[in-house]
Amino acid sequence: MDMKATPLFYSGSTGMEGWIPFQYEKDGKIVDFGEMVLTRTAGSAGNTYYTGIWRCGVCRTYFSSDAGDETFLVLEGEVEIEVLATGEKFTYKPGDICSWTKGTPTMWDIRKPMKKMFVIADAKAA
Repeated sequence: MDMKATPLFYSGSTGMEGWIPFQYEKDGKIVDFGEMVLTRTAGSAGNTYYTGIWRCGVCRTYFSSDAGDETFLVLEGEVEIEVLATGEKFTYKPGDICSWTKGTPTMWDIRKPMKKMFVIADAKAA
Protein backbone atom coordinates (compact mmCIF):
# COMPACT_ATOMS: atom_id res chain seq x y z
CA MET A 1 0.00 0.00 0.00
CA ASP A 2 1.45 3.36 -1.02
CA MET A 3 0.84 5.72 1.90
CA LYS A 4 1.94 9.35 1.98
CA ALA A 5 1.82 11.50 5.08
CA THR A 6 0.31 14.95 5.05
CA PRO A 7 1.84 17.89 7.01
CA LEU A 8 2.90 17.12 10.57
CA PHE A 9 0.53 19.26 12.64
CA TYR A 10 -3.26 19.77 12.58
CA SER A 11 -5.55 21.85 14.72
CA GLY A 12 -8.61 19.67 14.06
CA SER A 13 -10.03 16.90 11.89
CA THR A 14 -12.38 19.08 9.83
CA GLY A 15 -11.23 20.72 6.65
CA MET A 16 -8.33 18.30 6.27
CA GLU A 17 -7.00 17.78 2.77
CA GLY A 18 -5.41 14.74 1.22
CA TRP A 19 -8.10 12.12 1.86
CA ILE A 20 -7.14 8.85 0.13
CA PRO A 21 -9.13 5.62 -0.19
CA PHE A 22 -8.37 3.03 2.46
CA GLN A 23 -8.06 -0.37 0.82
CA TYR A 24 -6.89 -3.79 1.93
CA GLU A 25 -6.58 -7.21 0.35
CA LYS A 26 -8.87 -10.05 1.44
CA ASP A 27 -8.93 -13.43 -0.31
CA GLY A 28 -7.05 -12.00 -3.29
CA LYS A 29 -9.49 -9.11 -3.77
CA ILE A 30 -9.09 -5.40 -3.00
CA VAL A 31 -11.68 -4.16 -0.49
CA ASP A 32 -12.55 -0.46 -0.16
CA PHE A 33 -13.15 0.52 3.48
CA GLY A 34 -13.59 4.26 3.85
CA GLU A 35 -10.90 6.87 3.39
CA MET A 36 -8.12 8.37 5.47
CA VAL A 37 -5.63 11.18 5.92
CA LEU A 38 -2.24 10.10 7.22
CA THR A 39 -0.28 12.37 9.55
CA ARG A 40 2.64 9.98 10.04
CA THR A 41 3.84 6.93 8.09
CA ALA A 42 6.94 5.63 9.92
CA GLY A 43 8.47 5.47 13.36
CA SER A 44 11.77 7.17 14.19
CA ALA A 45 13.59 3.81 13.99
CA GLY A 46 12.02 2.88 10.63
CA ASN A 47 9.38 0.71 12.28
CA THR A 48 5.72 0.65 11.26
CA TYR A 49 3.97 3.62 12.82
CA TYR A 50 0.90 5.12 11.13
CA THR A 51 -1.27 7.87 12.58
CA GLY A 52 -4.17 9.67 10.99
CA ILE A 53 -7.89 10.18 10.66
CA TRP A 54 -10.16 7.60 9.01
CA ARG A 55 -13.82 7.92 8.04
CA CYS A 56 -16.43 5.61 6.56
CA GLY A 57 -20.15 5.50 5.88
CA VAL A 58 -22.64 2.91 7.11
CA CYS A 59 -21.50 -0.60 6.11
CA ARG A 60 -20.68 -4.09 7.38
CA THR A 61 -17.30 -5.60 6.56
CA TYR A 62 -14.47 -7.84 7.72
CA PHE A 63 -11.25 -6.15 8.88
CA SER A 64 -7.91 -7.18 10.36
CA SER A 65 -5.15 -4.65 11.11
CA ASP A 66 -2.30 -6.54 9.49
CA ALA A 67 0.12 -3.58 9.53
CA GLY A 68 0.46 -3.64 13.33
CA ASP A 69 -1.30 -3.27 16.67
CA GLU A 70 -4.03 -0.63 16.39
CA THR A 71 -5.51 1.82 18.87
CA PHE A 72 -8.21 4.29 17.91
CA LEU A 73 -10.42 7.00 19.38
CA VAL A 74 -13.92 7.36 17.94
CA LEU A 75 -14.58 10.98 16.98
CA GLU A 76 -17.99 10.55 15.31
CA GLY A 77 -20.48 7.79 14.60
CA GLU A 78 -21.09 4.34 16.03
CA VAL A 79 -19.67 0.90 15.30
CA GLU A 80 -20.13 -2.60 16.68
CA ILE A 81 -16.99 -4.71 16.31
CA GLU A 82 -17.16 -8.47 16.65
CA VAL A 83 -13.97 -10.40 17.45
CA LEU A 84 -14.42 -13.39 15.15
CA ALA A 85 -12.25 -15.79 17.19
CA THR A 86 -14.40 -15.38 20.33
CA GLY A 87 -17.75 -13.99 19.15
CA GLU A 88 -17.39 -11.07 21.58
CA LYS A 89 -19.09 -7.85 20.42
CA PHE A 90 -18.17 -4.32 21.47
CA THR A 91 -19.97 -1.07 20.63
CA TYR A 92 -17.98 2.16 20.28
CA LYS A 93 -19.30 5.74 20.17
CA PRO A 94 -17.61 9.18 20.26
CA GLY A 95 -15.07 9.35 23.06
CA ASP A 96 -14.53 5.57 23.22
CA ILE A 97 -11.09 4.04 22.74
CA CYS A 98 -10.42 0.62 21.24
CA SER A 99 -7.15 -1.29 21.01
CA TRP A 100 -6.32 -4.71 19.61
CA THR A 101 -3.42 -6.88 18.54
CA LYS A 102 -2.07 -7.05 14.99
CA GLY A 103 -3.94 -9.54 12.83
CA THR A 104 -7.07 -9.86 14.99
CA PRO A 105 -9.92 -10.83 12.62
CA THR A 106 -13.00 -8.66 13.22
CA MET A 107 -16.37 -7.87 11.66
CA TRP A 108 -17.33 -4.19 11.64
CA ASP A 109 -20.97 -3.10 11.64
CA ILE A 110 -20.84 0.68 11.20
CA ARG A 111 -24.28 1.93 12.25
CA LYS A 112 -23.70 5.69 11.87
CA PRO A 113 -21.08 7.32 9.60
CA MET A 114 -17.84 7.08 11.53
CA LYS A 115 -14.64 9.07 11.97
CA LYS A 116 -11.73 7.90 14.13
CA MET A 117 -8.20 8.97 15.01
CA PHE A 118 -5.91 5.95 14.80
CA VAL A 119 -2.40 4.78 15.65
CA ILE A 120 -0.99 1.58 14.13
CA ALA A 121 2.40 0.43 15.38
CA ASP A 122 4.67 -2.57 14.99
CA ALA A 123 8.06 -2.76 16.71
CA LYS A 124 9.70 -4.51 13.75
CA ALA A 125 11.24 -2.35 11.03
CA ALA A 126 8.99 -1.98 7.98
